[in-house]
Amino acid sequence: MECVVKRLLLVIAASSAPGCIHVGTNLGREPVDASYVFPRDDARSVEVRLESDGDVTVESGSCSLVQARARYDARRMEPSTAFEMGPGGEALVRVAMHGRKPLRHGSDLGVCVSTELPLRLVASVAQGDVDLDLSGVQLRGFDTDLGTGDLSLDFGDASIAQAGIDVDAGTGDILVDAKRSHWTGESTLDIDVGTGDVTVYLPRKVGLRVTIDSGVGDLAVRGLERRGDAYVNALATSSEDQLSVDIDAGLGDITVIAG
Repeated sequence: MECVVKRLLLVIAASSAPGCIHVGTNLGREPVDASYVFPRDDARSVEVRLESDGDVTVESGSCSLVQARARYDARRMEPSTAFEMGPGGEALVRVAMHGRKPLRHGSDLGVCVSTELPLRLVASVAQGDVDLDLSGVQLRGFDTDLGTGDLSLDFGDASIAQAGIDVDAGTGDILVDAKRSHWTGESTLDIDVGTGDVTVYLPRKVGLRVTIDSGVGDLAVRGLERRGDAYVNALATSSEDQLSVDIDAGLGDITVIAG
């Protein structure tokens, strides 16, 4: 894709004592606080790619196109960013936090995404907890690949249109809360986890079809009727808006609550 690399505002500070901030890149032994601002310019949609070897927090709001803040050990971490704009206004934002040496403590990456544009979010986290609050966003796709750590994904009142939502996790508990979100068209939610409990809250104003492949652990499904190899609700055959859910878990309890 032909693209134009856009400008990025970066501020770095190394803090040593409360009320004292030293600006510059002579980082020494103190943790580094960095802020990244990606301007909206002429963007009509945005894809945000996050890569981290530590904890990640994402929230929505009336921020710039994307704003990120990071706290990390400069002796062991090396952040990188990219910002591209396609010819049709498709913005691509990438923020990566990778360790150059074995980490004693992970990094912290916090991101604010705008609610004003259609969003696709991709997150890859090797080791760390991930907490996402996507209330108000116009979500068009979500893909996350987690190694070790817990995931909390709250869609809030997000508008989700014909989207593929994929959660792939190794070890950790998974919580997906979609009960207040608005789904239009045909969407999918796929959850694949090796070890960890899975809890999913589903909306009630959309047709639901849930299939579950569970290994070792308890299974509880509420608000849905077993039909063949799937669990469905009353709108499964009548609504134009459909959400197909597939859960594959190796070791851990699975809880699915609809409505």
